[in-house]
Amino acid sequence: MSQNPFSDSIPNPYQAPSAPTFATSPFAGGSPYDSGVWRQGSLLVMHRMARLPDRCVKTNEPTAARLKQNLFWHHPAIYASLLLNLIIYVVLANVLGHRAKIEVGIGPQGLARRRTVIWTAWLGVLASVAAFIGAFQFDPESSQAFLPLLLGGIFGFLGFAIFGLICVRVVSAKRIDHHYIWLKGVCPAYLQQLPEFPYPPR
Repeated sequence: MSQNPFSDSIPNPYQAPSAPTFATSPFAGGSPYDSGVWRQGSLLVMHRMARLPDRCVKTNEPTAARLKQNLFWHHPAIYASLLLNLIIYVVLANVLGHRAKIEVGIGPQGLARRRTVIWTAWLGVLASVAAFIGAFQFDPESSQAFLPLLLGGIFGFLGFAIFGLICVRVVSAKRIDHHYIWLKGVCPAYLQQLPEFPYPPR
């Protein structure tokens, strides 16, 4: 009986995924389907058990530095529960959401940018707190400085806190399921060296 010469090279999209046997790096040869790391358009797709290469995800330069990232994702439809109640949203997000812990390669430029974001966020938060406290040094009824300082402190605190939480992330999750993680924020040069994700978009 003749064998199908393509049976080992073409993945079956209906086959349940299993934990791959990982190559040292998807850039270092070996079967691309064994690395556990692929690209899908502008996204990086990785198996939950995969280890990303020792390359900076922002510049694609070789690096030994790695940064731990705690990822969380839930289906966008869950945001609709905010119309009902914030507590309902929090419960649904935590019950139906997916979490993952990964390590990404990060170069000196990425680390420097991250430190700048952290310092900027902290200085902004501290300045906002100072403005909020300083507002009460003025008479609310007669001073024109009271309201600008008060509102500036409140909105500044929220703005810099959100800025820090969002911008400090090197990559973020576009989607997470029980087997795979889809990441956005990876530079195109990094993605171009990865094989295409063998399964159709879901």
